[in-house]
Amino acid sequence: MWNFLDVPHPRHTLPSGLQLVPSKLGYLLTGQQMRAPQEEQGDRTDRVEATLVNSFTNFDEELERWDKYWTMDSAGVCEFTGTKNAEKDATNAKVAKFFEEMIEKREDGYYIRFPYKENHPPLPTNKAIALKRLKTVLETLRRTPELLNDYDKTFRAQQEIGVIEEVENPSHTDGAIVHYIPHQPVITPQKETTKLRIVFDASAHSKGSPSLNDVLHQGPLILPELYAMLLRFRTPKYVIISDVEKVFLQVRLHGADRDATRFLWVRDINEPFGIHNVATFRFTRVTFGLNVSPYLLGATINHHLQSAMQNEELAKEIRENLYVDNLILSAATPSEAARKSLEARKIFEEMGTNLREFLSNDETLRQQLPENACAKSLVQKVLGITWNSETDRLEVRCSLTVSDPITKRSVARQIASIYDPMGWLVPLLVPAKKFQQDLWREEFDWDTKLPPEVASRWIEILENQSIKINGFQKSLPRRYCTDLSELTLAVFADASEVAIAACAYLFSECNSSLMIAKSKLSSIKTKTTMPKLEMNALTIATRLAFSAAQALKLHELERSTIIYIFSD
Repeated sequence: MWNFLDVPHPRHTLPSGLQLVPSKLGYLLTGQQMRAPQEEQGDRTDRVEATLVNSFTNFDEELERWDKYWTMDSAGVCEFTGTKNAEKDATNAKVAKFFEEMIEKREDGYYIRFPYKENHPPLPTNKAIALKRLKTVLETLRRTPELLNDYDKTFRAQQEIGVIEEVENPSHTDGAIVHYIPHQPVITPQKETTKLRIVFDASAHSKGSPSLNDVLHQGPLILPELYAMLLRFRTPKYVIISDVEKVFLQVRLHGADRDATRFLWVRDINEPFGIHNVATFRFTRVTFGLNVSPYLLGATINHHLQSAMQNEELAKEIRENLYVDNLILSAATPSEAARKSLEARKIFEEMGTNLREFLSNDETLRQQLPENACAKSLVQKVLGITWNSETDRLEVRCSLTVSDPITKRSVARQIASIYDPMGWLVPLLVPAKKFQQDLWREEFDWDTKLPPEVASRWIEILENQSIKINGFQKSLPRRYCTDLSELTLAVFADASEVAIAACAYLFSECNSSLMIAKSKLSSIKTKTTMPKLEMNALTIATRLAFSAAQALKLHELERSTIIYIFSD
C-alpha cells in the first residue's frame, strides 16, 4: 500500500477539509469533510471518502486560472471578439427588451422588474442562512456599540423614507419567489460620506442550491469603460466631478419582486437575540449585492436621459461619463462648467436623485452651487485615482511592505491590493508578479511560510531602490497638454522572456504624457518563442492605440491625429 502511495508529489488540503493524496495512479481524495450545518439547511453527515481523480487536477486547475490572470490582462484594450459572444449578446438583447417593456414611470419614480433566467432551478428561501449570519453580525457589532447603533439607525432611516418595509405577515407573499438575503457591515472611516455601508450578499446559498444571483440575468454591460473615462478626464481645461447620492435606492422594485429581497433584523438592539426579537423586512428599491443591480441602475438612468430632450448633448455626455454613481463632466470655460453642473443637477432631480460632492479645478464653481452640494475637501478620488483640484495634479502611489510570515497567500494579497487601472505602475509590479509566478512554479502551498532563501528574494524586490516599489509616490499633471490642435499618439511595444508590454503616449508641440500601459507575463504552462512574444506585444500596442483613440474621440478633432506604433 505504501509503495502505491510513495510518489514525489505534495499533499494538498482542500478548503472542505478533504485531502488530495498523491499515488502512482493519480491523486486520491480522502479525509473527513467539514460542513456548516446551518448553512446547508440539512442534516450533517461526516463521511470518509476515497475516490480516484485525475492526476494533479486540483493544482492544475488552480494554476490554469492564475496563468490566465498573468497572461490575459486585457482591461483597457479592445479585444475584437467578433461573433464569439453571439449567444451572450442574444441573451442580453432579450434582457434589455424585457427591461424596456417592464419599466414603469409613476409619480414617485421608476419601477422595474427582475430579469429571471428561464427554467432556473428552484430558489430556496435561505432563511436559515440569513438567521445564522444575523446572529454573527450582531455578535460582531456588539463589540462596538457605536457601530451597532449606526447599523440600526441606517435600517430605521431607510424604513422611514420607504426604502425598506417590514413584512408584517411573513407567510403572506406578493410574488412567486420568497428569498432572504444575509447582510454585513463594511466600514470606511476615511470617507467623508457613508462611512458605514451595509452590504447584502445575494450570492449566499445552501449546498446544491442556487443563490439569488444565480437565477438572475446579470444583464449587458452598459457602464462606460473605466479606463476610457480616466483618459477623457485628462483632456479638457476644466473638469467637474460629482456623486449621485444613494443612487441604487432611487430605482424602485415592482411589488411582485420585493419578497425576493427579504432580510432579517432585530426589533430592539438592546434585547437578546432570539426569534421573538427578529423582524422580517424587504426592499422596495434595488440594492447593492445583486449582480443585476448595476445594469438596472444604468438602464434606468439611460431611460431617463432619453427623456432629457432639453439638452441632448449634455445627456449624452452624462451617459458616457457616469460610472455607477461617479459623474465626470468637462468644460472649456468657467461659465460652461457652471451651466453643465446646474443642468445636470436638474436632470437628476427630475429622476428623484441628488447630485452632490461637486469638485472642480474651476475655483468659481463653488460660488454657483449650494454649499451642501460641494465637496468639503479639495483632494478627492476620481475612479480610484487621487486628484488635487487646487494644483490640478494626480497622485500615484504604491506601497508593498514585508509581511510576517511571508507566504504565497500574503504575496498574492499584497499584489492584488495595488490599484493600477491605467498601468502606470507596470515597471514596479512586473518583478513582484514574476516572483508570485515563481512561487507557483515551485509549487509552494498557500499558507506555508516561505524558506528564508525564497523570502529574501521577495524582500529584495520590495526594498530595491532602483524600482522603489515600497513607498513609491509620483505626482503628474491631470491634463495631457494645453494645445489639443495637433496631437500625435505614439505606442511602444516590447517583449522579453519574462513579460510583454506596451505603453501609449500623447504628444503635442509642448510636451508628452504617458496615457496608459499594459503588461502580460509569459505563461509558465506553455513555451512561446521570442518572435511570437514580440508579435503579442505588438498586438497589445495596436489594441491600446485603438482603445485610446476611441476613448478620446480623436477622429472628431478638426485636425487629424497621427498614430505611430513602435516595435523592435
